[in-house]
Amino acid sequence: FPKFAKKAAKIVTVSEYSKQDIVKSFGINEEKITVAHNGIGDFFNPINEELKATTRSKFTNGKSYFLFVSALHPRKNIINLFKSFDVFKNQTKSDVKLLMVGEKYWWNQEIKDCFDSLNFKKEVVFTGHVQSTELNNIYCSGLALTYVSYFEGFGIPLAEAMRCELPILASNATSLPEVGGEAAIYVNPFSIEDIKNGMVRIYKDESLRKELIEKGKERAKLFNWQNTADKVWETIIEVFENK
Repeated sequence: FPKFAKKAAKIVTVSEYSKQDIVKSFGINEEKITVAHNGIGDFFNPINEELKATTRSKFTNGKSYFLFVSALHPRKNIINLFKSFDVFKNQTKSDVKLLMVGEKYWWNQEIKDCFDSLNFKKEVVFTGHVQSTELNNIYCSGLALTYVSYFEGFGIPLAEAMRCELPILASNATSLPEVGGEAAIYVNPFSIEDIKNGMVRIYKDESLRKELIEKGKERAKLFNWQNTADKVWETIIEVFENK
């Protein structure tokens, strides 16, 4: 990548965070880098209460759930998410579940050992990969997205959750605050206590959830593929004309 980055006439990346990462890591002039945020698939849209109830019935026996969406990779901070959920369950005595949507491609021994040690592991539900329509329904029917990664270049699940009117609990690291803006509450991904407190706060405070949903509906408008395409096209034209 360093060789191509230096050779390229222009670089297009998905966030201001990733732009600065490229500048610092490879010594690239920031004027050479364009930010074109990712968009949100058109199939992500709110659903009615009846379909929400059906979705919860299918995946969590009708119970509310925190949602994680992504492949289960160590940098997604799966271990601290599991531990925080376990403490949350012990403290609140609630019937809320944790729904994990994504393949276990990087399910290593450390993650397995952590999961096996949980007191409330039966309250964690794994779906594996799901199709787009099903994923939309799952987003729309949750209590909150819990996305506390150590590192993200963009973090598409945040944008998808906003479109589906789902409150967001996110890591305060890398690009996630840039994407989430005021439509999320942020926690230290290295602190189980902080993540747990965020879960408790979002679980107990209905007005907070409504506020995050409203802010998310507005912010989601920033992330559409037409905007992305326009930015990429402008960059191509700029390179062509300069050449």
